[in-house]
Amino acid sequence: MSTVAESSIFASPESTPDPGGWPTREDVFAEDVGDTESSESFTYEAAYGQEDGDLEAENEVVYFEDAADRAAEDADFEAAGDEYAGYEAADYEDAEPEAVDSEYGGYEASGYETTDPEAGSEYTGYEDSGYEDAEPEAASYGYEAAEYEDADPGASGYEIADSEAAGYESAGYEVGGYAAADYAEADYENADYENADYGEADYEDADYEDAPPTPVTPGRLIVKRHPLLRAHAGTPPDLLVEWNGMVEPSVVDVVVHLHGYAGQGAAMNIVKHKKPISGLDFTDPAKPSVTGRTTPTLLILPRGHHQPKGNPARYTFPALTKPGALQRLIDDALARFGAATGTTVRRNRLILTAHSGGGAALMAILGHTDPDEVHSFDALYNDPQALIAWARKRMAAGTGVLRVLYRPGEGTARASERVAAAVRGAASPNFRVERTRVPHNDIPRRFGWQLLADASADLRGGVLAGESSDELWTPQEGDGEYWGETAWEAEDYLGESSSHECGCRGKESESSEAPCPAKPSRRSLGKCRPAQDDCKPEAPWSEMQKRFRKRCSLTTHRLDPKSAIDCACAFGDPRDVAIFSMARVVAAGPLAARLFAHFLGASGTEVTIDVADMIKRSAGVREKIRKSMARGGSSGVTRIEQSEYRDSELQFAYGAIDCVQWRVLPPVAKDWRKKPGTRIEISMLDYYEFHPARPGVSQCAHAACVELVARGQAKNFWTSGSAVVTLADLGARAPAPAPARPKQRRTVVYQNTY
Repeated sequence: MSTVAESSIFASPESTPDPGGWPTREDVFAEDVGDTESSESFTYEAAYGQEDGDLEAENEVVYFEDAADRAAEDADFEAAGDEYAGYEAADYEDAEPEAVDSEYGGYEASGYETTDPEAGSEYTGYEDSGYEDAEPEAASYGYEAAEYEDADPGASGYEIADSEAAGYESAGYEVGGYAAADYAEADYENADYENADYGEADYEDADYEDAPPTPVTPGRLIVKRHPLLRAHAGTPPDLLVEWNGMVEPSVVDVVVHLHGYAGQGAAMNIVKHKKPISGLDFTDPAKPSVTGRTTPTLLILPRGHHQPKGNPARYTFPALTKPGALQRLIDDALARFGAATGTTVRRNRLILTAHSGGGAALMAILGHTDPDEVHSFDALYNDPQALIAWARKRMAAGTGVLRVLYRPGEGTARASERVAAAVRGAASPNFRVERTRVPHNDIPRRFGWQLLADASADLRGGVLAGESSDELWTPQEGDGEYWGETAWEAEDYLGESSSHECGCRGKESESSEAPCPAKPSRRSLGKCRPAQDDCKPEAPWSEMQKRFRKRCSLTTHRLDPKSAIDCACAFGDPRDVAIFSMARVVAAGPLAARLFAHFLGASGTEVTIDVADMIKRSAGVREKIRKSMARGGSSGVTRIEQSEYRDSELQFAYGAIDCVQWRVLPPVAKDWRKKPGTRIEISMLDYYEFHPARPGVSQCAHAACVELVARGQAKNFWTSGSAVVTLADLGARAPAPAPARPKQRRTVVYQNTY
């Protein structure tokens, strides 16, 4: 057991709702967040007119159509028929063709599709007018777009043109007839230059310095193929860059988001499938009228590398986890932003955000990169030591922001709670680890814009109070695994023992939160290796009791559940604490009491898990195995979390089971999933032990159990078992409960007592 109730003996009862029907493959692979293609709140009125992957047909974003439309209306200068067409409208035949095709003509006049064919990038301003059909001569932008150095001064029509060659009074500009113009007849001598009253012009009053600054309007840049990400397999585009409105910026904050797995597999499109749920929003995506971040900011969303071996949804970031790689991507994005907007900026603050499976890349990047802020959205499936080290350095310096959100009782809970223990001492709103019941894939979208608006703000809309994870947690439809990502990513780390919850620290440790070294397991089930930590006491029991006494309150109020167990630890022997705890275990059921008594008996012999009985009783276990089967193949491995039993006796008896393996017995038919009689072997392996360093109201009870093991008065042991069931057994509803026995006087047990 690699979680506290690996020792679930001190957890709380759970209800047993009906399992749903047999899930289809689409149930597992779906990453449904609503109709993202038509939802204006997701993409700011984005109009996607293509199938998956048909990005060249993408009509980017249509926001404002003022200046671009006006430019389009004036496109046909030759037919204008005005006596004076203005410099912008003059259709000079001698002008250099290159002068009309500037790389970027500003938001007011641009509508180009591709500015840099070699880079493969596509930029469309929010005006997004279609210049493809306009005549080349009509695409002149005027002063902003003309390349003055290359243009023929004689044809430009500016003040610098040779006045001797221009018959101002008689030349017919409206027909562009330079060859026919009678320059000799031009009456230059009659021009009354001497009478021009230049002295009356009040040049000193001209307010040249106070001209209004040129604004940068919101925009986005899509890079279909990016040289730094060319090694990443998948469907283009490779990169999405987006920015908010700003005025003459010199610096911009940069936010880089590392996305998670994708149920779409190789067909995942970051614009269509990841951006709407990334949390990269300047307003509330549910209510765009609610203002969010206003600081000049560049949002960067790179596409990960599709790595489907063993998991069709897996995405990683090998091109960005190497030292210096992320900085090169940021520098490139800043350069593209500058070219698109005509500005020169440098990076100010760096914010890294990660969702789900993107947390693995985040840990690798933190090993060599020092961001100003980190936002983790249910992303800590693996060892968070790199994040903890970064947070401690930032807290010591009085800088930085760390916000972690996770779902209790699921695959990210253990690592998230380690981070919570590490930052708890800071007592700062800038360093928080919070629990939420918001569905896994909704977490970034719900909270991302809030954190970008104010990283120290109290979050609204689904954050749970308190920190204990030992509460009753019943998964509901729409939660993690119904979204098709959580289970896959948790299973990807089954081979990694999260063995940093022992609380066994040396005297030289600088912090009481430092993790103990991981110990390899001596047993395995296929490729799955359960955690086997055999934790040692972190301090003598007398020293531990001093800590518990501070928490024990005997005179100020009636004992709450936490105070009760803390007081037992503060004044009792470890054996007394174990006996005190037995009352809670007995209340859970006889199976839980039998396994705890076996632990206290100190024989260490292996105990058999009645797998068939567990599958029959627990709708949660049946559902978890079915979910794993829906991934494909004829065998697989998953993990049972404490919250997934929906049966308090099983939860207290076994806690989390690290390794659950299923295998279809031969002969294996191609359509075996459609045959209720298909025989399947289910095997389980786990180590019964305790982890006192994990947060929760039962910490001191776990510490007492570890102390008993150290004294030889108790012993950890292996649990294992297997059974052959049919597909119908896994899909059937739980048996009807037995008739209720007559009510008897019973002891009231507080929820979350331990």
